[in-house]
Amino acid sequence: MPRLIYACLDFDRAEIATIIAALHHWRDSCETSEELDYIACGFGEFAVLDASHIDRLIHRFTLEGSMSRYTITLLKGERTDEEAIIGFDPPLRTFFLQGFEADDEFGTPEIWLGTLLEEFPTLEGIIEHARANGYEVCNLDHADIIAMLREAGHEHKPSIAERLGFIR
Repeated sequence: MPRLIYACLDFDRAEIATIIAALHHWRDSCETSEELDYIACGFGEFAVLDASHIDRLIHRFTLEGSMSRYTITLLKGERTDEEAIIGFDPPLRTFFLQGFEADDEFGTPEIWLGTLLEEFPTLEGIIEHARANGYEVCNLDHADIIAMLREAGHEHKPSIAERLGFIR
């Protein structure tokens, strides 16, 4: 029987969350049918995996499903936020920047750029926009820049939400 090692498939965040939840349920299930010795899907039949293999899949899907997030220092006047975040959001195909967490009940950042579809398709664009609004991005590591540019350089297909018209 063939064994699935890895398939490069494009999933949106909701699909990845569903897969991760199913993997957790499958791994933690106390009762597994004795008759279950493979999974049938559109790609053929695959052998059932043991818990350690499922844990590796959960880890892989968790990494693939999440946007990149890099901690930076953000300055505005005399204020400094050493826990600001910059990254790339594949489903929205935009760079994002968050900093100076507010004290409201939701923890909404003072600056939160990159929340719309293709709002900031370039790293330079989001940094220049932040500068135009009085913010300065500091301590952005060269390796992190390369990683974000590599991620942004991949083709990111429209998510289900986008294909259904929920995101424009």
